[in-house]
Amino acid sequence: MYDVRQTLRCAPDSFYALPLNQSADLAKGENFFLKKFPLEEHGNQNMVEQHYRWFDGFDSIFDFPRGEHPLPVATFSRLLRGQYGNSFVKVIRALNDLLKSYFGTNVDFEGSADFIRGQDGKWRSVIYPLQARTQIRSDMGRVKELPQVAEKNVLLRVGDAVGRGNQKFRDIIYVPPEMFNFSTAFEIAQELRDFGMNFDESRRYLLLVPGRFGSTDWSLGIPADYGAAKNAVAVVEYMKGNWEPSQGTHMFEAMVGSGKALLHYKDGQLKLDNFKDQAVGVRKGAYLEHYTFDRDFELLIDDEQNCLIHMK
Repeated sequence: MYDVRQTLRCAPDSFYALPLNQSADLAKGENFFLKKFPLEEHGNQNMVEQHYRWFDGFDSIFDFPRGEHPLPVATFSRLLRGQYGNSFVKVIRALNDLLKSYFGTNVDFEGSADFIRGQDGKWRSVIYPLQARTQIRSDMGRVKELPQVAEKNVLLRVGDAVGRGNQKFRDIIYVPPEMFNFSTAFEIAQELRDFGMNFDESRRYLLLVPGRFGSTDWSLGIPADYGAAKNAVAVVEYMKGNWEPSQGTHMFEAMVGSGKALLHYKDGQLKLDNFKDQAVGVRKGAYLEHYTFDRDFELLIDDEQNCLIHMK
């Protein structure tokens, strides 16, 4: 899309790298140790030259046969055209499809790429994904005002809700807070993951957990991954003491971006005991309790981020 002059002006002629030597200087800023090098000083010139196109300097023609005078210009054209065996674009597309099927929505992901010459002499694209985030949906299903509901039909009423409202479910997965401690955190995560990955995808459930869901600190929450809540309409975290909610974490972004709600409750707010005797199915695992009902619960969030969960 660029003309020759724009390409020559914008094409990279240098790169930044972290030198693998020690420095006695005190760091000044987060990029203190990064150094800038001319592209021709890259240690793998064989790989770098795969991204060169040759410019003759006179006739404004790229891909001029390399000779004594033509100017090398680094571009991504060969990369995008798929000239490295396994097409770079096809690899990216396959990875995107895999992540989309896992998260259930569009994602963006970060990582790095490498180009490796195989024993057959052909170059191949290798992608190393570092992290992925779901794309936040514009439709969050909010209502102007929460309805008036008899308290006997209210499961939970809280504020500071984030994510998508206006959802229905008939199953509740509950991990009692007293079942959670540092020594049981990992086992709870495994049980939730096994349950979540095997749950009927046509059914949605409310997931109630103690502490920060997805925490790497086992004293503050369950170290589960996204798969443990794949089919949940919402994750509801029980907060106490110095526990902090998941807002701002990558797990939080993944859940909200895929259309789930994220809620928090404290002692006295959850009314699950009022509904247990109405369940048509009850299953208890080592740490979790699964309740199935024959009527819908409705989860609503208003514009002020107040949330109401009640039985229809």
